[in-house]
Amino acid sequence: MQLVNQFSYVFLALFVLLVTALLALRWQPERGGIVAVLLVALVLAGIQLALRVQTRGVTTLSELRSHIGGGKPVLVEVYSNY
Repeated sequence: MQLVNQFSYVFLALFVLLVTALLALRWQPERGGIVAVLLVALVLAGIQLALRVQTRGVTTLSELRSHIGGGKPVLVEVYSNY
């Protein structure tokens, strides 16, 4: 189940591209179908770039302490691929 959770956007994007390719190439077998598939691929890539997590890497304990004691709320998230 972890495989599905980690790569769910990839699976969904591949499914959407496959359905788009099948439908577009069936109804517009020439350039229109290819353009539609490329357009959907660009939209999906744009969504991925817009919604990805922006990280600010804190590498030392002193940096962490300066962020926490700055008077603003701080969310500390620890992430590991393993």
